[in-house]
Amino acid sequence: MFEAHVAATPHATAVVSAAGTLSYRDLDALACRQAQELTGMGVAPGELVGVYAEPGPAMIGAILGVLKAGAVHVPLDPEYPDQRLDFLIEDSGMSAVLAEERLASRLSGRGLPVAGVADSADAESAPAVETARRGPDDLVYVIYTSGSTGVPKGVQVTEANVVNLLNAVGESYKLTSSDVTIFTHSFTFDASVLEIFAPLAFGAKLVVAAADERRDAAKLVAAVKRHGVTIWDMVPAMLAQVVDLPDFATDCVSLRLAISGADVLPPGLAHRFLTLAPWCELQNQYGPTEATVITTVWSCTTDTEAGPVPIGFPIDGASVHVLDDRLAPVGPGEIGEIYIGGSGVAAGYHRRPELTEERFVTDPRGLRLYRTGDLGRFRADGALEFQGRADRQLAVRGFRVEPGEIEDALCADPGVQAAAVTTRGEGNDVVLVAYVTPVADGTILVPALRQHVREALPEHLRPNVYVVMDKLPLGISGKVDLRALPAPPSARPELSVPYAAPGDPEEQRVAATVAQILGLDDVGVNDNFFDLGAHSLIATKIITRVRAEFRTDIPVSVVFEHPTVAGLVAWLRANADATTSVQGPTPADRTGPIPLSLPQEQVWFLGKLVPDSIAYATQAYLDLHGPVSVAVLEESLDEIVRRHELLRTTFVEGADGMPEQVIHPPVPVTVQVEDLTGEPEEIREILALDRMQTIVARPFDVGRLPLFRWVLFKLSADHHMLLLVEHHFIHDGWSFGVLMQELRECYRAFSEGGRPHLPELPVQFADYAVWQREWLAGEEAERQWTFWREKLRGAEELLPLPTDRPRPQVQSHHGDVVIMPVPADLYRRIRQLGGPTGATGYMVMTAIFTMLMNQYSGKTDMTIAISMANRRFESTERLIGMMINGGLLRADLSGDPTFGELRGRITEAALDIYRHQDFPFSKLVEYLNPERNLAYNPLYQVAFSYHDARVPQMSLGEAPADIHYLQNYSAKHDLDVIVIPRGEQLATVPGSDPADEVLMEWIYSTDLFDRSTVAAMAEEFIALCRRVVESPDKTLSELVGRAAADPSA
Repeated sequence: MFEAHVAATPHATAVVSAAGTLSYRDLDALACRQAQELTGMGVAPGELVGVYAEPGPAMIGAILGVLKAGAVHVPLDPEYPDQRLDFLIEDSGMSAVLAEERLASRLSGRGLPVAGVADSADAESAPAVETARRGPDDLVYVIYTSGSTGVPKGVQVTEANVVNLLNAVGESYKLTSSDVTIFTHSFTFDASVLEIFAPLAFGAKLVVAAADERRDAAKLVAAVKRHGVTIWDMVPAMLAQVVDLPDFATDCVSLRLAISGADVLPPGLAHRFLTLAPWCELQNQYGPTEATVITTVWSCTTDTEAGPVPIGFPIDGASVHVLDDRLAPVGPGEIGEIYIGGSGVAAGYHRRPELTEERFVTDPRGLRLYRTGDLGRFRADGALEFQGRADRQLAVRGFRVEPGEIEDALCADPGVQAAAVTTRGEGNDVVLVAYVTPVADGTILVPALRQHVREALPEHLRPNVYVVMDKLPLGISGKVDLRALPAPPSARPELSVPYAAPGDPEEQRVAATVAQILGLDDVGVNDNFFDLGAHSLIATKIITRVRAEFRTDIPVSVVFEHPTVAGLVAWLRANADATTSVQGPTPADRTGPIPLSLPQEQVWFLGKLVPDSIAYATQAYLDLHGPVSVAVLEESLDEIVRRHELLRTTFVEGADGMPEQVIHPPVPVTVQVEDLTGEPEEIREILALDRMQTIVARPFDVGRLPLFRWVLFKLSADHHMLLLVEHHFIHDGWSFGVLMQELRECYRAFSEGGRPHLPELPVQFADYAVWQREWLAGEEAERQWTFWREKLRGAEELLPLPTDRPRPQVQSHHGDVVIMPVPADLYRRIRQLGGPTGATGYMVMTAIFTMLMNQYSGKTDMTIAISMANRRFESTERLIGMMINGGLLRADLSGDPTFGELRGRITEAALDIYRHQDFPFSKLVEYLNPERNLAYNPLYQVAFSYHDARVPQMSLGEAPADIHYLQNYSAKHDLDVIVIPRGEQLATVPGSDPADEVLMEWIYSTDLFDRSTVAAMAEEFIALCRRVVESPDKTLSELVGRAAADPSA
């Protein structure tokens, strides 16, 4: 199934992660490389091969390589302790391991052939390898699960099992190549099989969550939003964290299917999810590893709050039976044990024939069934309900846990006489509690016992809390009476570090928060949270509370790196500047005058100087190849204008002489239609473009509605061009992406007779404008102003680029543009230059641009303007309006640095700007108060910006659209260079490549430059980029080909 998509859509994106992006062709090439290595090592079809790697494209390529070689995949978690790793290697009898380089050393001395996991670079030279034939009964993978006897058991899953699963899921999920799924589970958890194989089997895109994202609900939601994820599988504990996020519904609008599995889905949680995200289907799934991931599915409805959420009906190829002790069906509504039959039932347990015979049984009718140990009953409508366990197996954070395996590991400690393990708490707060008794005359040291367990068991099997007892309570049968076990004490447990009381107020606040979450009386500043009873979900709750308490953007990963009160407080202090959380806009009082935002106010006053200027308008058109309904288009635009007050706002001078916003009620939008079908076909497009330029050239009166012009040119029944012209007061680059997303969704919904799936906006642009004024009066604004004042102290006001004509005394703002494409291969290498250092492609290009400016001006100290979207708050991400802010990057090229050194300087300077991005540029000009000069901007004359705001793959219903940007032949500065990485704008579109269609607009003042001069400058920039990527270790003077010195020095 995967190889069919390799052949049909080789360049479509298959896997995306922080480590890189692979197309279907490249992923197949990686698999071929790994298969060739395995065959060369003597691995034969049917032999078991371990994959020992972190989740990412390379890991997935390794898994596919194992399968291509006809071998059987065995996942090995990098977090496994040595004892667990040793057991799996020995018990499985694996023939070889594919391991990441950093992990391979852990396998030394085990007498096992080890080959490296191939990376993306290996794909380029990989040979074509024919996939080994595999019969329906041949094994595909073996996954080890917790064993009730204390010994993990490997579940053998066959080709027929997997094929049935994928066919059933394709139907249930309605999977297509346009879907985007996300991989968040450990790949030793059987749900990962579906997360990896399903999207690749249907040509979809798979996003692999980064290690620091997988435990952090907020970061996962951000990834869903960033990549446009449509299908997300998660355990109920994670689902609960997700719906608790304030902007969950806003950020997850791309989701069409959410999946809950591996644990009981609380009905209230299902109801809440569907209430917040009514457009998204929520499936409750059930299925043990022994039945190949999924057996039953239930599509939830909002009435589930009234009772248990069913686990539903069998998927295609599966059957479920509720039986009594004699394997006979129980009566309707009666509770019995759940047995599973059909094509998903696994082959058995690896090398465990007795256990296989015990759990995989044949009923009186001759059906082969898997005995789950789960209890259930059929409802009147035939849906299955889960009713708990028939044995002691526990469900903990999505894992099926056999207490016996943990108890055996505890009793292997020579100081432990007996042990019992159970759970306490509910939902995300469930913890594993170990009750232990010492040997005669012995003493149990809990810290040492914790360390013993760490060395023996993986993280999800380690008890969170330890209770030492003289003896365990026994029932009449002589077995441990679990109900008589006491609740863990609230006193601080025995730890390996002495108690140290919290000192300053910050430590006291964090300690109190942790103690309250863990249910303890006290927490010391050096106490490890995980030794106190925390696990990953509780750690997330700690960070969530600390974020709220300190109003800071602290990542979840910090609690794993610094799991003590002292560690968290030290991190908060060290990162105070970078993590200070600014309170975002809230609905403002509308009874008085509403001010303009500060960028709007700046444009207002500039407009007074040049009243008829069109420099502050923006224009684009959609080239639509298909039918367009004017009525549906107008209905769609009506809805957008209703949602966004700013699109029905005028701007007038108030009684105090300052501009004000006046918000008007919604009025129907009329789209002007210009029918060109009567003109000769070959000139219609030329006529439309000529007419567009006439419309664009008309200035706006900001005191009159509308401040947009939306004109539809009809060239034929199936060819239209939609012109979109907006004043900058109601537009910026980010807003265009919002407008396109909403227009596409509204048109789709209204053309189908429905309502668009767009969440209501929590704030409007007017609220943002009021908030900005209030923020400017606060302490954070003062801190940021201090940064800018010091950063720009002593900066030169003019960058002396050679011009073709003398600078006029007053700028006319007349301009033109040179379009320069950046070759895809070059842009990929530019992006790669930043990877090892954390610099983005934009930072790398900015560094090269400063080199170009040095080449032309001779200056080593220069100030270049950059722009920022200024959408820090989730509440403003879906607003249309002029929120863009400018910053000044002061570039230091002194000392003839190598490119690597310069890249570091520029990266740090850019990060400094982002940390202080809230301070409005107009106020920066006002406070610095440079000497005014109508001939040039006194702070900068050159700008370099990056327009990567997300823009969807546009269409209006059945009419796909290409977006084209028009020029208005104006220039705000001497030189304004804009990088437009169209591939990155389309990052949420399956098959898009970030290096595709990168354009540079070199907008220049025709007062100063000839077109040929700017074209030569643009060509020299491309040539300089090539020199840099070929020789990044060379110095500035070597790369620009001239002495990198300031001639004025």
